[in-house]
Amino acid sequence: MSGLAYGIGGLINVPTAPVKGLGVPPASFRGQLGQAYFDVTDQTNPIEYVYNGYAWAIAGANLATTTLAGVVELNDSVTMAGASDLTVPTSLAIKTYVDNLDALVTPIATGGTNATSMSTSSGIVRFDGTRLVTSSTAQIDASNRQTNSSQPAFLAFNSSPRLDVTGNGDAFTVIFDTELFDQGSNFAANTFTAPVTGIYQFNCSVLGQQLAGSSSVELYLVTTARAYNFGNTAGAFAGNNMVGFTMLVPMTAGNTCSVQYVVSGGAKTVDVFGAASGPRTMFSGYLVA
Repeated sequence: MSGLAYGIGGLINVPTAPVKGLGVPPASFRGQLGQAYFDVTDQTNPIEYVYNGYAWAIAGANLATTTLAGVVELNDSVTMAGASDLTVPTSLAIKTYVDNLDALVTPIATGGTNATSMSTSSGIVRFDGTRLVTSSTAQIDASNRQTNSSQPAFLAFNSSPRLDVTGNGDAFTVIFDTELFDQGSNFAANTFTAPVTGIYQFNCSVLGQQLAGSSSVELYLVTTARAYNFGNTAGAFAGNNMVGFTMLVPMTAGNTCSVQYVVSGGAKTVDVFGAASGPRTMFSGYLVA
């Protein structure tokens, strides 16, 4: 039987004297809170159990040790009889729970949080809403130079002369039939289609020929939303005339843009220069932001 004794603060409970037996204490054996039981099957190394008010819990088994750095290491060989929600979790249960957390959160160096791959050594890491992934196209090299082969960018030019296309005020959609590059394949049939919403820069030059007494030369960047006019109406023009522009333009995904050339004040005898080498009539653009 347990008893009472005086201690700091008054009476304290004194556990019943320990008992011993062969094997694990049976579930039907209910001890007093804090009472010890020794399984003496192995006389040299008896196993101690302590009654926790609900079940017999193994004791004296080095549930945890600490390293020199003060890190607690749980002993995964320790179990507790009668484990339930009513008792303190065993060290094995705690260690298993922590190990499972480690399995769910993979270090970035070995694949990121649930990442499928981190195989691109210079790829930029981004979060796609579910996991960390690397880009195979957006990269930063060892010298911190950034490249992105998925960034929309193009350059095209007119490779042959276009004869008698304007001069009388008709608008000629300039032909750019030869591409030097087209990242993202967004340029086709003289037209650029914005793949994403953003700010784009466009650059263009057009060389007109055979101008005779013309009163105005205008170059338009025609987008889905509006047309931008880069014109020159001062005085008379004769012979060859170069006109061009550089422009930042907001575009919505799916919007298009092309170039129109208009010469007025004369006959429809104005040509647009074109050549396979040494191009003068060119159109380029790229996504800025």
